[in-house]
Amino acid sequence: MGGGGGYVTFQFGPQRHPFRGVFYIHRGIDIAMHRGAEVVATANGTIRRVAYERYNLGHVVEIDHKYGFVTLYGHLQRTLVEAGQKVQRGDPIGLMGSSGLSTGPHVHYEISLGGQLRNPAEFLSTGKMATKVPR
Repeated sequence: MGGGGGYVTFQFGPQRHPFRGVFYIHRGIDIAMHRGAEVVATANGTIRRVAYERYNLGHVVEIDHKYGFVTLYGHLQRTLVEAGQKVQRGDPIGLMGSSGLSTGPHVHYEISLGGQLRNPAEFLSTGKMATKVPR
């Protein structure tokens, strides 16, 4: 995610679950790249949560940003930050992986505003999304 070159493999919204086969609401976008690639913070903020969700998003980092924005990064191979730590846009927060319930190396990227999920595509250039990983 740090050097670009990733691509979106799963969009936000209604999708067929890759393991269960039922329709559900995918809460973010999935961006694939090689295992071990740096995943970076997309904006300045404070690390809210670093956790491991075995049957869901695996290694997770959640960041609080200004104006009620929160970003979440899941399926990381490893996290590189701690709760309470301040980060700047572009700082490495983890390594691309396939932890939790995952089909291969990627990062699950969510954005919420005021507690409401938002489609990350609203905040990213779609041209860049197709060829580069958002920063």
